[in-house]
Amino acid sequence: MLLKDYYNERIFSDDYKFSPSGIYFAPPHGEAESYVNYAKTLPMYPEPEVFGFHDNAAITKNLGETSALLDSLLLTTGGAASGDGD
Repeated sequence: MLLKDYYNERIFSDDYKFSPSGIYFAPPHGEAESYVNYAKTLPMYPEPEVFGFHDNAAITKNLGETSALLDSLLLTTGGAASGDGD
């Protein structure tokens, strides 16, 4: 059963965490504003753990972003123009 593989009653207990760091959990039942406040406490740039990746995945991601940034910068510089000294 697919549902049996992915549904877990434990997620409804107050001490269950979705990630090893404990940052991600189901907030306690409350008013809509309490859920918004919880969402605002979450990191803007989540660590790889939230997606189930190893911590080294962040290194790979950062290297890729740096490479893309440098490639973009090189494209904007253009080639060395040769001219008549102007």
